[in-house]
Amino acid sequence: MRVLHSHISAIGMLVVCGQLSICGAQTETVSVNVNQGNAAVATVGGDTVSNTQLTSFALQLEQSEGLRAPDPETVLNEYILTKLYNEIPTTATVEAGDIESSAPTEYKLVAQRSLLKRELRDLLATDIDVPRADMQVWYEQNVNKYTKPERIHAWHIFMETSEDTPTSSPEKARAVLQDLKRQIDAGTSFSQLAEAHSEAASSKAGGEIGKITRRMPIGPLSKPMNLELENALFALTPGKTSDVVDTRHGLHLLYVTEKETTRTPSLDDLISSGILPGVLAQDLLTSQLRTLVSETKEKYNGEVLPSADTSTGTVTEVRTETIAFQLDGKRFTVGHLMSMFGPRFTSYLESSKQDPESLKGLMEQALEDEAMVRAAIDKGLTENAAIQNELEMLGRREIARRNIDAIATAEAEAAVTYEAIQIRYDALKDELRQPEAEGALLMIQSEQATGTAEQARAREQARKLAEAIHTELVNSDWTSVTARLLASGAKNTSVVVVARHIVGQSTDTQTRVFDQAMSAIQADKGLSEAIPISPDYAIANLEKRHAGEAVPLAVVRDRLESMLKGAAQAEVRKDMVKRLEEKGLVKYTQAAVEYGKNPAGQHTDEKTSETATITPENK
Repeated sequence: MRVLHSHISAIGMLVVCGQLSICGAQTETVSVNVNQGNAAVATVGGDTVSNTQLTSFALQLEQSEGLRAPDPETVLNEYILTKLYNEIPTTATVEAGDIESSAPTEYKLVAQRSLLKRELRDLLATDIDVPRADMQVWYEQNVNKYTKPERIHAWHIFMETSEDTPTSSPEKARAVLQDLKRQIDAGTSFSQLAEAHSEAASSKAGGEIGKITRRMPIGPLSKPMNLELENALFALTPGKTSDVVDTRHGLHLLYVTEKETTRTPSLDDLISSGILPGVLAQDLLTSQLRTLVSETKEKYNGEVLPSADTSTGTVTEVRTETIAFQLDGKRFTVGHLMSMFGPRFTSYLESSKQDPESLKGLMEQALEDEAMVRAAIDKGLTENAAIQNELEMLGRREIARRNIDAIATAEAEAAVTYEAIQIRYDALKDELRQPEAEGALLMIQSEQATGTAEQARAREQARKLAEAIHTELVNSDWTSVTARLLASGAKNTSVVVVARHIVGQSTDTQTRVFDQAMSAIQADKGLSEAIPISPDYAIANLEKRHAGEAVPLAVVRDRLESMLKGAAQAEVRKDMVKRLEEKGLVKYTQAAVEYGKNPAGQHTDEKTSETATITPENK
């Protein structure tokens, strides 16, 4: 089966795509306007720009600048500014200049290199052929990963038994459960009876355990359930109730509402879903790329030069002029790599300087990156007219971006004054308030116990006590109930007064528990649920909630200033487009409406042409 789709994701793609991530990003194609086809959208500086070109430009913005899902108007605006950055009327003095790098390679920008590597991958991917026999072998080895196991929606009623307590004797509990089964079989709701009679924590949810598979970890201890219970549950027919099941913990009634049988996909199922031949095609692509890079390095005598001597475990002092590697007789210094790959390379370089193996590995990644770019050139990709145009646009975009950013920064500076920051702060003051609260906290401690079973039993007893106290608090009042508990000398309960404080900022443990417990209370005062604070339980009494004071301006000044600068620069960029429109350098067609533009309101006396389709004659 031949793989014809492009932009195939190269999972595990070479060591070049390791920590440094200097190979091309793998992203899906972006379409800013799928309904316009190849319609002409505007004339920019005398050149017609189509929807297809803008879609390609949007992809460049996403891949090279991290601009995720840019809106159509932003894409068109940035395209206009990129094409005409030298024509922007401005009073700002900027010295962004061109890109300076003396690296001995034709393509110095990460975005250009990413494009070439992506195109190389796509070129190789179109010729990958995965025979069905190979897919069959892979299927037999991996089908278990895609098999959907048997799953049930399980419920239970649990009663604890004790030979020492007559009311909880096995005989008494069995009789109760047998009577409950008769009621359920007669049509009474299992959930209602579970809520009324079950002694498990799941009683609150009507006895629901949830949707489970065999040996699936469940419960607070995240362990598989008792095997005898599990087997009994999976043997049930949906809608039927089990007989009483006896375990060392007590007695159970089991119930199942849904059952999904095991489903193993066929080979054709995996093919139709795209899993195959995709996984194998990715593996083959990775292998071909590794081989191609290795052959290119050998062809051009590529090697990492000994700035890192792994034999002695020492690292030669690394400077910008230190030779990192050579390829085709051209030597690349550390300074070259820093200018080409930017802060990410510099960061990894700093962390690798004292480790010969890491330093050598980093230089090897850079060499493989250059070898991959060279392989793309050798394959004739740079002779393709469309790729040439895209490479040129990427280079122009980098220069333009620096100049546009410089103008926007300089012009926006005047808008970010102390008064503007103060106005913004006042507008956000209510959002910046730090809420405060005060009240009291009732703690219900579980008894000290050793062993998993004993600890679980102690936690369950603490839960039951906490729920009983909570019910009493709901039906009475905080002062009366807590006074009774204190008077009784109960060792496992304690009451703490929580003074007024900023919610969520206290370092005191009990205050933090209070904040956690009261977080679900919507009113200005009230009682929380009994919440688990492993292995104990807590109930909060919120006496009063306060709006609190706003965070001081000095604390958020930098953040507000950055916010205002970003907004001001965005407005400046829009205004720069308007200036270019006023100069008559930008003219829109009707298709530009989809990009947020108004062709009827253009700053030109010339008649705007109707929507057209780009052809070789008018391109």
